[in-house]
Amino acid sequence: MLVLQAYQADLLKDLDKGQGLSPDEVAELRRTTDLALRATKQAATAMSRSMAVTERHLW
Repeated sequence: MLVLQAYQADLLKDLDKGQGLSPDEVAELRRTTDLALRATKQAATAMSRSMAVTERHLW
């Protein structure tokens, strides 16, 4: 996850420097963003399930 975010930052830094991004780089940025969002969603789902199990155990 951290590697994807660092890669996104590098691509966005290139964009900010005024060099622009090629269509391939834009597609790559979209892929890394999608993967990062999916990983975050899965982590949140796992945490939610874990909390539900813990709550059931306590009651």
